Amino acid sequence: MSGLCCAALLLLIGSTAPIRAAAPAPDATEQPVLLPERLLDCSIGHVINFDPAHEQTADQLRYDTRHHFVVFLARHRRLVGVPPDPLDKAPKVDPRTRIIADPDHISAQPGPNFGRLIDQWPERVELSTPINADGLLNAIVLNPIDEAGATAWLFMLRATELTHFDPAHIYQGTCHILTGKAATEAEHAARYGASG
Repeated sequence: MSGLCCAALLLLIGSTAPIRAAAPAPDATEQPVLLPERLLDCSIGHVINFDPAHEQTADQLRYDTRHHFVVFLARHRRLVGVPPDPLDKAPKVDPRTRIIADPDHISAQPGPNFGRLIDQWPERVELSTPINADGLLNAIVLNPIDEAGATAWLFMLRATELTHFDPAHIYQGTCHILTGKAATEAEHAARYGASG
């Protein structure tokens, strides 16, 4: 996990530095994979000493609070090929892909849905949505994703057009992954209650 926070942030704000080794270039004939429903039940910390001027390991980062945060990714086709440019018009995101638990409202989103999704599961997933009319975004990166261990690392921050970020709002932590029927049942329970 060394340097993950820094790498994720640099990638979000325009650097080409990878978070981990890039996947091989897709074959031109590769067909998109239909991804299952996925629910990520996360415990994330508020980072209070991030310094973009220095390389920091995970052990050097400090947190003042921890938060429960749950995201649901609807069933859809995996992105194949080069991700779209951040300035390109984003394809419509399935409304079921959304935040389903944010009791402390750390995302600051006006609603639970996302305006943009780049889903390259299990390599990485990027989600973002505008927070206000001034171009402020809430941006989330899931990377790395360990399917065998059913865990993922979530990194979230607020940024303006992915070029300027707010150091007072950086969060990261581990998520437990549910997939398929288990994810759908957990998502339904979160929306309607256990008896819904």
